[in-house]
Amino acid sequence: MAKGYVSFGIGHNSQYSQSNSFVLPNIEIKNDVEKMVVDGITFQFFLTPNTEAPAEMHFYIKEYKVLFVSENVNRTMHQIYTVRGAKTRDALAWANAIDKTINLFGNEAIDSLMMIHACPIWGKERAIEHLKMQRDLYKYMHDQTIRLANHGYTMEEIAESIKLPISLDKYWGNRGYYGTLKHNSKGIYNFYLGYYSAHPSDLDPLPQVASGHKYIQYMGGAAHVLEQAKSDFANGDYRWVAQVLKHVIMLDPDNLEAKNLLVDTYEQLGYQAESANWRNIYLKGASELRNYVTSNELISAGLLINMPVEEFLKLLSVKLNGQKRMGKN
Repeated sequence: MAKGYVSFGIGHNSQYSQSNSFVLPNIEIKNDVEKMVVDGITFQFFLTPNTEAPAEMHFYIKEYKVLFVSENVNRTMHQIYTVRGAKTRDALAWANAIDKTINLFGNEAIDSLMMIHACPIWGKERAIEHLKMQRDLYKYMHDQTIRLANHGYTMEEIAESIKLPISLDKYWGNRGYYGTLKHNSKGIYNFYLGYYSAHPSDLDPLPQVASGHKYIQYMGGAAHVLEQAKSDFANGDYRWVAQVLKHVIMLDPDNLEAKNLLVDTYEQLGYQAESANWRNIYLKGASELRNYVTSNELISAGLLINMPVEEFLKLLSVKLNGQKRMGKN
């Protein structure tokens, strides 16, 4: 379907048909490199913490000549910053973990490179090439973002100008079908320098609704903005139309003409997006403007039953309304 959900290329979304749960582990790998025999099979574990996940590891199985690299290596560009919302990942640690994996297991016999979110890569030569391409991808994004930041470019300016070299960009396993160079570079910038652009005007701006009222007032009213937005839409300037119509909707959420034009704009942006993530976000936004906002309850009974008590108490603490409990013991 033209307006339907598209897989990210790292596995189909199953949250709507399955409940979430987990089982607490009973063995912990504590050393950076550790061997363990499980049912007669020798695993050599390599810890890669604070990469794609806070706790992450790779392993090699000698008997099967298999190297497993978890979620740190994929057949697409992953997300340094997740657009769904999560802690920004350390791109430098990520690249270094892949590099250490090559050094640690590069002399071993490898028949297949296995990943969580992609089909295997067969043959040692192709496996090592893929590892190097992924390593260089994350290292390049990191180094060039910081280089441009040190030259004084803002987060938005870096995202607009940064480009991959042809050798990395034309490798299909590095394409931005999931993560994108734009939002990853913004994530790297924010990881080191935070959200503040160093422009005093951005230090304490008005929030969205108040800004929307002021912008539209300064622009001569919603009708005037809509006429210009229609002209820009006709010229294919969809990014700007989305940006300016946001203020109209903030001013008047019931403005049907603005909503319909913004729906059309989101759909055009979605159709043009290489990243399935971006496509789904744009088309979901269009759907919500047409219909209503939906939400999903992600905490299942299986999660709660197996959650350690201290983690459950952390969950409770962030659900406490601090203003309502003032004056109460």
